[in-house]
Amino acid sequence: MINTMRKPKKINFIKASAIALGSSFVCFGLSLILIFGAPEHNCHGEKIEDDLSDKHIIKQYIVRTCRELDFYVKLIQVPLNEKLLPDPLDYPYLQPKYTLVLELTDVLVHLDCSYVGECKFKKRPLLDHFLQTLSDHYEIIIYTAEQGKVVFSITDVIDPKHIIAYKLVRGTTHFTGTNHVKKLNDLNRDLSKIICVDWNAKHLKYNPENLLCVKQWDGSDDDTSLLDLAMFLKTIAENGIEDVREVLQHYSKFEDPMAEFRKKQKKLIEELEEHAAAKKVDSQFKKLSKRFKLRRD
Repeated sequence: MINTMRKPKKINFIKASAIALGSSFVCFGLSLILIFGAPEHNCHGEKIEDDLSDKHIIKQYIVRTCRELDFYVKLIQVPLNEKLLPDPLDYPYLQPKYTLVLELTDVLVHLDCSYVGECKFKKRPLLDHFLQTLSDHYEIIIYTAEQGKVVFSITDVIDPKHIIAYKLVRGTTHFTGTNHVKKLNDLNRDLSKIICVDWNAKHLKYNPENLLCVKQWDGSDDDTSLLDLAMFLKTIAENGIEDVREVLQHYSKFEDPMAEFRKKQKKLIEELEEHAAAKKVDSQFKKLSKRFKLRRD
């Protein structure tokens, strides 16, 4: 007689295993969606609007996750030895010690691309002073996700003296599905001498230690941030900092790095003024003492 009692138990075990395995895959998939599908935030914790922000929340998370996974698949296929810039110049040509990488949009200009087939821009106050002040200290590069035709037409207007050495556009970035990530490792420059100024930390997800995260410029006319930024960058260069990442790491702790820098500068000026005043009093005292001595003699 054939024993038929074990078969249902075996089938139940297979079903339970399949359910457990399926549940594991579902949990893993949901975890991926929650991690990769979340909306991006800038370095100040503010949510960044994208092309999915007006869609249903479930669709937002699923589409962002698919884009992010597609990015990592493509990343594996990208050559690791790609050079975005030519080799540094040799003597007797002048090659600045430091490299300054600037985001174009909302750092140097404010774009308005609401018009079909047209993109207007507004030049940031004190931009001419900013570029001129740093031209002797930095190799200045624009690195942005904007299209080349937009970037080159704008830089022709804002940089008539051609201080900006190179313009790297969308095709030189890695697209994650929600952000275009800048590849500082491929700049063919010493990472310890590279400062990247941007308002979105996600643009530097592979080189966060090189980021100077500033506030996003909204196009206001009374903005003077480039004045402080120029002073900050010039101070780094004039002090011959060997690894700029150490300085950037310190200022990354503050919500507004330039406000902290202004505070330190103000304190330094006050200390110098106090020192100068004390020195002046001491000098006057010595003069009076000398006169009094002469009169006694």
